[in-house]
Amino acid sequence: LQTSDEYSAAVDDLYAHRDELSDVLKHEIEAAVLSKQKLKKVPMDEYVEYGALLNRFYNVYVEAKNKSDFSLALPYYEQVVEFKRKYVLWQQTDELSGYDILLDEFEKGTSRKQYDEFFALLKEKLVPLIKKINGKKPEKPFIKGFQRCIITNGVFIEKTNGYFAGGVLQMEIAKNAGITYKQTPVANGTLVKVIKAAMASHLEDEKGWNYYVSKSKEAIAELAESGENAAEVKDAPAVIVPVYAPAKEAPTAEDVERSRAIGNMLVLMEEIGLAGTWVSVMCDEAQQKKVAEAMHISSEFMPMGILTLGYPEQDAEEDKPGKMKKKAEECFRKKIHFVDTLGRY
Repeated sequence: LQTSDEYSAAVDDLYAHRDELSDVLKHEIEAAVLSKQKLKKVPMDEYVEYGALLNRFYNVYVEAKNKSDFSLALPYYEQVVEFKRKYVLWQQTDELSGYDILLDEFEKGTSRKQYDEFFALLKEKLVPLIKKINGKKPEKPFIKGFQRCIITNGVFIEKTNGYFAGGVLQMEIAKNAGITYKQTPVANGTLVKVIKAAMASHLEDEKGWNYYVSKSKEAIAELAESGENAAEVKDAPAVIVPVYAPAKEAPTAEDVERSRAIGNMLVLMEEIGLAGTWVSVMCDEAQQKKVAEAMHISSEFMPMGILTLGYPEQDAEEDKPGKMKKKAEECFRKKIHFVDTLGRY
């Protein structure tokens, strides 16, 4: 089609009137003209043979991939590379030559010189920084109750019990963090503020994440007995249990990403002087059932974990102000459940 006289005439006509076209169509026509000009430099017999080669190559490529046998595809790759070497010679100009021709086709206006300078700068700046980071030990835990806190690519990977969930930070939870909480109660308004930080990442979610809250000593004691990893929950002044619907399905990749909400809560807790631990229950159906019973969680929801909250005996800053954006109050009222009063806040 691209080599026919009709196609060439149509492209030339549209190009002559390109200023009358939409921006998108104008760009497509300009690209078509450039492609046509390059195609004219390729001998017709070479172009036809190359097209036939690609058609034969596809089925072999699929077979080689399925069998994990690169040797099947190697002869075809060699022929493709040989054609590209000749293609570069056909397209050579005073401004472009060699591999720069292929780079310019991949990303218009780029060259080996630009890429060499770019990667040299990355190597100069990043390699020492990475070595410095890898060799540095954290001075103190990011949040009381955590052995280690590492920010990595903006992704939260909560590694408790071997289950991985998306979010904001990567943390490994200490089995014996030893938090000593003050007897100061955590106000309902403060708990709501922490949950609002979580919900900021999924306000439009009509179904998925909800939050069950309790300060009841009886409920917290039951949670502490739900599994071996939950022992420290017993001394917490308050708990938040994020839950997900539907209960019979694991979150999809998109939904798991929303668990960054857990990281948001932890960040805000640190900012306002609260301490806590996150206990995952994702990998233990029996523990999930016990948590659901202790918190009177609706059967449509699946508990994700238990977040403890309280003011620590040391380094507490109860009055430290947090920086929160205003969110839709109606959405919060739908999704925050106070178990003790059997209602919403």
